Amino acid sequence: MTRYYMYVSCLVLCASCLFYSCTNNTSDNKVSDAFDDTIEAPKDNVEVVTDGKTLTKEQVIKVAEAWVASQGYTEQEVDLTKQQLTFEKGEYASDTAKILKTRHNSLNGNALGARKYNLNRWAVGFVPIPKENNIVRALTMDSIGANITMQTVDVRADWILEQIK
Repeated sequence: MTRYYMYVSCLVLCASCLFYSCTNNTSDNKVSDAFDDTIEAPKDNVEVVTDGKTLTKEQVIKVAEAWVASQGYTEQEVDLTKQQLTFEKGEYASDTAKILKTRHNSLNGNALGARKYNLNRWAVGFVPIPKENNIVRALTMDSIGANITMQTVDVRADWILEQIK
């Protein structure tokens, strides 16, 4: 029965992703996303050279781990200016030190896994500190490693780890 509900949940998520991708207009600085309606594309703080080619799962994880560390979510200390900081949806502050203090050591720097969804989007799961049962924070990006966003909603870890057949 649980497997049935997971299957239905995945179908609903896929249908909503398809709906968003078909109905939302995108421009150079906007991206349609299943987690957020329309979000600003982040500033390029992490130097990633992809040559516009589709990334493998391993490359996506590497890009995501570097981004999470560079934005201050791990135990690593960072010093970012307001222009370098990528704000989460609903995150507003003129003091970047306060945001970095809140983010500091809130996520394990090693990704739990990654899952492709919506044909050309990736969701990469990071375990929060303190750890929560079957919950991860999701970082999303497109298939070439651009338009990276830390999502504000938690995601089930088993969804990230599930193999798509």
